Amino acid sequence: MNRFLDDVRGGEGGILVLEGPPGIGKTALLDAIDDRASQGGIEVIHARASQLDRGFSFGVARQLFERLVRDAGTEEREVLLRGVARDAMSTLGISGDRADGDAEMRSLHGLYWLAANLAGRGPLVLCIDDAHWADRSSLRWLLYTAPRLRSLPLGIVIATRPTEPGAEQDLLDGLMLDDSATVVDLQPLSSAAVGALIETYLSAITAPEFEAACHHSTGGNPLLVRELLRQLRAEGAPPTAEQANRLESFGLETVARNVRRRFHRLGGRAEAVARAVAVLGDRATVIEVASLCDCDEMEVRAAVVDLVATDLFAANTSLAFVHPLVRAAVYEEMAAVQRQALHHRADTLRDPTSDTEQVAIHLLQVEPRSEQRTVEILRAAAAEAAARGAPDAAAMFLQRALGEPPEQGAVRAEVLVELGEAEARARLEGFEEHLSEAVTEFPDPERAAEIALTLARALSAPGDGERAFGIVEAAIDTVDPCGPMGLLLEAERLALAHAFGQLRPRVAERVRNHLERLERGEPVDAVVHGALAPLLLRAHPPAERAIQAAETALADERVTSQPLNTFVLAHAGYTLLGAGHAARAAEVFGSAIAAARRRGELLTLGWASALRSDVFYHQGEILKAEEDARVAWESALGEGMVLPSKPLALTVTAGVLVNALVARGELDEAERILESLPTPLPERVEMLLPARAELRLAQGRVEEAIADLHATGMLLGEEFHKPVQNWRARLAVTLARRGEQEEARALAAAELEQAQRWEVPQAIAVALTASGLAEGGQAGIALLEEAVAMLADTEGRLDHALALIELGALQRRSGFPARAREPLRAGMDLASRCGASLHADRAHAELVAAGGRPRRDRRFLTGPESLTAGELRVAALAAEGLTDRAIAQRLYVTQAAVQFHLRNTFRKLDIRARSELATHLGPSVVGTKP
Repeated sequence: MNRFLDDVRGGEGGILVLEGPPGIGKTALLDAIDDRASQGGIEVIHARASQLDRGFSFGVARQLFERLVRDAGTEEREVLLRGVARDAMSTLGISGDRADGDAEMRSLHGLYWLAANLAGRGPLVLCIDDAHWADRSSLRWLLYTAPRLRSLPLGIVIATRPTEPGAEQDLLDGLMLDDSATVVDLQPLSSAAVGALIETYLSAITAPEFEAACHHSTGGNPLLVRELLRQLRAEGAPPTAEQANRLESFGLETVARNVRRRFHRLGGRAEAVARAVAVLGDRATVIEVASLCDCDEMEVRAAVVDLVATDLFAANTSLAFVHPLVRAAVYEEMAAVQRQALHHRADTLRDPTSDTEQVAIHLLQVEPRSEQRTVEILRAAAAEAAARGAPDAAAMFLQRALGEPPEQGAVRAEVLVELGEAEARARLEGFEEHLSEAVTEFPDPERAAEIALTLARALSAPGDGERAFGIVEAAIDTVDPCGPMGLLLEAERLALAHAFGQLRPRVAERVRNHLERLERGEPVDAVVHGALAPLLLRAHPPAERAIQAAETALADERVTSQPLNTFVLAHAGYTLLGAGHAARAAEVFGSAIAAARRRGELLTLGWASALRSDVFYHQGEILKAEEDARVAWESALGEGMVLPSKPLALTVTAGVLVNALVARGELDEAERILESLPTPLPERVEMLLPARAELRLAQGRVEEAIADLHATGMLLGEEFHKPVQNWRARLAVTLARRGEQEEARALAAAELEQAQRWEVPQAIAVALTASGLAEGGQAGIALLEEAVAMLADTEGRLDHALALIELGALQRRSGFPARAREPLRAGMDLASRCGASLHADRAHAELVAAGGRPRRDRRFLTGPESLTAGELRVAALAAEGLTDRAIAQRLYVTQAAVQFHLRNTFRKLDIRARSELATHLGPSVVGTKP
């Protein structure tokens, strides 16, 4: 404990978990930590979870911060809510402002920065008692905050039970497994400690037999020991050997009986007050308790004095029981009818317009009464919870509203929709059932079709394309296919078919019809046109047709305002990449990433980052590709990802991350990424296999690489699909190096013929590179020179660097070492600037073999090329004038991480001031939005 507090005081925060059964002394230890922390100049803020509040969104977080922020003066509040900490206002119920879209990330991030700002005033410890009853949204916040504590004078102490029915054990386990966490498994008192307590309580010499019997009967549990001694003291029983024989097993049920006995002895107002507090919870006010008991405030205060005297209430200013077990004994002592009546009355004591969730918590405990007021309050509470970023709490309120039940017809259908959407966002089972039922209940076919589209998107996001497609097809039959909703459904159907290849035959005829309309010059809806873009790129040359389709869709706000999991936006961006317009594709996905961060949409952020990583890779921006790939990988690994999508998401993001790591020469880490993937791999591995092939080639495992490239070809067939690595060209190059020229020539020729038909210069140049290596000699050199010249005018810097290196290497092998040096130097320099260390190393070795004398080993570069992906992103934002704090908030990292990156950047660039960053980084880096 002392070491933990010393670390916090020294600026290195962490988590201390006190774990043990009921009555073991967790609360007493929290009090001791409070005393020592306060003596050492550390501020302590307390919260206590309860069974009543476990469904209250961010209930624990609100206990910690709400009153503190509300009571702060104007200037102090401005300090506490600096930067993105202001996003915590709506989470705490202080502001009515709501974030756009899914507020989960904004709530987590805002609360983290509020805690960081508080710790900025001085060392801070947050103490959370009975965390096994904590609400899920608060636990998610703690899990989000845990890895960010090391650089802050902020400690979190959690008291919890090892097993508790209904506890959010997955999140509690995640907290305890975090690197910043220290778990203390609290042990029972020793026999000697029990003996010391006996002498203190009974003021008598204790017989050894009595001490042993007392220790045995209580198991050394401090609460049980205290209750046993209280009973013995009341009876006047001495701690003798004779008395030891009458001690029997003394368990929690005995404690409950003793509590109930003391409770009933009080009678009258004290009983009523205790019951009211048990129903209202520990945060009840005297006014609320008085209203619930039908008495005045002075009577309540007098009853509280009696409850404290009998050790039922804690001896402080709050209305709180001394222990959750005591509260449970009083609460469970009431008949179910009496409990429900009190909860029903309690919901009328609080104004539902000020904090609907506080009212709805009581309605959860009341049996259904077919009251529409109850349905309205629960729906409003669900909306509040969802806006605070707690869709799981919203789902709980709506589930209860559905059981009230709501009025049949549109009201019930809307409740089903709200419930299904909340469940989908919270990654809970049941969303499909509820949204499907809502579709059947809506009399308006347009609204029913809109809900069906919502359901389809919820299913397709984690990878269930088959069912999503079926739902869309069924919905199309219920509306005007040429109306607004019919066109959106048609676009979704086409986009799903492209995303999930096994579905393409089912839309083949429709695709032909749409293409014939385009051929005749007839208008096609912009969203439908966008959905056709990847299909045009795959099988209908030239690529200009696909580019036009993609741009048509991107000019329509129905596409740009939708989340990425509609697939149409993703397809449009990816089509532009495949057609050689990488910079435009980067803009598309950059906008999606910015929107995802603004809305807090974790799923969208992960997918958009993965896609932009692939764009950056093809552009030759390896550092940026790695950074985006890591964002996507962490999203796929984290709790923010929909659980059923994890295998698919991990596979896709692993592909882009391995690509970047191999290009940078980080082969060991790339191998670890592959080893962490689930087995067997999901079906959609077209982005993984080529990346794995690149790694195997770099490792010298050529046969495995060839097998992966052949497998890629089996998946993609003869279609033009250039966002995925050019598998045929890469296979041709690999076979040519092994001396299998005939097959290499055939593959390269097929690749070239296809690229020329699609009229994509970058793809043509890549095919020419493969043809040159397959041909060899002077003819091959001529083809490579043509490829180099063509690539110089494209956006494919990495392909340009590779072509230069291959040209120089072939010239050297063909007996022209002097001619080889110039392209090798240029290739080495360009590969270095791309951040492709693996290829730059190869160019360096080839240049030395050609008799060149490089000015320096490219592995010791300085300048922007030497920066890591993280350093580059931090430096770019610092060059734009952002502070360390603002950068940390923008990138979702700690200030210490920002400072670490900037120190390394200053050293590598040999500068001393932030004002020098823009000059040294250059315009291509500064101004790029992460």
